[in-house]
Parts: sequence; structure tokens; C-alpha cells
Amino acid sequence: MTTNSFYGYKKINDPTNLAVSLTTLKTHLKKFDTIEDDYLTLLIKTATTDFENYTNRTLINTIFKGFLDSFTSDPILIRKSKVQSISSINYLKDATLKAWLPTNYYFTDDNDFSRLLLTTTGAFPTDADPRLQAIEINFVAGYGDTSTSIPYDIQMALLQVIADMHYNRGDCSGDDGSSGISQSIKNTYNKYKILLNSYCIIN
Repeated sequence: MTTNSFYGYKKINDPTNLAVSLTTLKTHLKKFDTIEDDYLTLLIKTATTDFENYTNRTLINTIFKGFLDSFTSDPILIRKSKVQSISSINYLKDATLKAWLPTNYYFTDDNDFSRLLLTTTGAFPTDADPRLQAIEINFVAGYGDTSTSIPYDIQMALLQVIADMHYNRGDCSGDDGSSGISQSIKNTYNKYKILLNSYCIIN
């Protein structure tokens, strides 16, 4: 697939909710005191980040800003997954941000990377400033606002990885952020991994 792609992203917010709830993790670990709550929360965040980096997915809904230098041709590939909504697309004209109206574009509902395309009556702006990061696209990506929206096998894989991190703290980890976990858990990670080389990117 040949497509144009953002070359940079900026995370606008850190989600309040966790990909695995602290209550669920403590039940899994059979820990019922609060002594290590802060530490366990840190493990959840670390395992989540490792999973997201390995699979190229976002678990809990997060606001991103993507940057383009210019409008070229569609489709434009959004290399965050899963795109839930696009709140605005703005471009610089005479060093001032100007809105590109939503009637000009739509995005595909894909499980991997969504594509931004022109509507039948849409057109790219022709008056954007010729400069780097002239276009800003603000959007939300993730499975949902809470852990209940994340597929159960991802949650179970994270629980297993976090348990491994907890009981084997200090050990070296693998490329998927895990240490000595079962092949079935690795299979789950690979099941959700988005292969970047399956997309032909024009930056």
C-alpha cells in the first residue's frame, strides 16, 4: 500500500485510567494490602508502554497531535492505532493556524492504521505556508477510555508479564518487555503487532 504518512507525533495527555486495573492485578497476584500499590501501578504503566512500543498500538484512549509538512495526495496514513476520532485539522497560513473543515475529509475505521482521505467534494488547501510542520492533525487513538474496552487476551497477557516483572524483579527482559514468559503470551503480543514494513510509506 503506497500512502503518505505523518513524520512526527506528540502525545497531548497521559490517560488517567490504566490498561489493567490495580484491583484486577492485585487479585491476580493475590495481594490484598496497599503497601505496594504505587509500585504495582508503575509496573502496569511500564508493561503497557512496552506492549504499545512492541505492537505499535495504543491501549487507553490518548490524545495525539500529528504533524505534516504539506498536503500532498491521499490517503494519509495515521500511524497510531486504533483511531477513535479526529477533533481538528489545522494548517498554517501566514503563520496563523486555520481550520481545514471536516467536510473535506474522513478516516477509515481500521483495526490497524487508519487512512485519512478526501470526501467526494473535498479538496486539500492550497494556501498552506511552505514550512515544516505546517499541518497539525489532532486525534484520539486507543481501544477506549477504560480497561474494559481492551481485548481480554491483551489484558491477560499484561497480567502475566506484570506478574513476571513483580516476582522476578531485576532480571533482564526481552524485546517485548517480558522476562521468561510463556510462548502463548508472546504469541498474543505478536498477534497484535502492526508490521510497519507492510505499509509503503512516503514521508
